[in-house]
Amino acid sequence: MNLYEIVFTGQLVPGAQRERVEANLAKLFQADAQRIELLFSGRRLVLKNNLDEAASEKYRSILERAGALAEKRSEEHTSELQSPSG
Repeated sequence: MNLYEIVFTGQLVPGAQRERVEANLAKLFQADAQRIELLFSGRRLVLKNNLDEAASEKYRSILERAGALAEKRSEEHTSELQSPSG
C-alpha cells in the first residue's frame, strides 16, 4: 500500500487572502496565531504523513477549501529524494 504525506510551503489558492487563510487554518488546527505564522515561513513543511490515498486526498481537499495550496506526495518518492547517493 502506498502511503502519502501532505506538504505545505505557504502557497495560497489563487484569489485567497492570506489573513483569511490564516484564520481558517487556525480554526482547522486549533492553533494560535504564532503557530500558524510558522506555516507561512516559506519552508517545506510536512503537515501529515502515513496517510492512505483516500485520507491524503481528503486532507489536501480540506486544506484547499481553507485556502491553503497543499501537495499530496508519495512517501516512497520522498524517501528516494532524501536517501544519500553513493
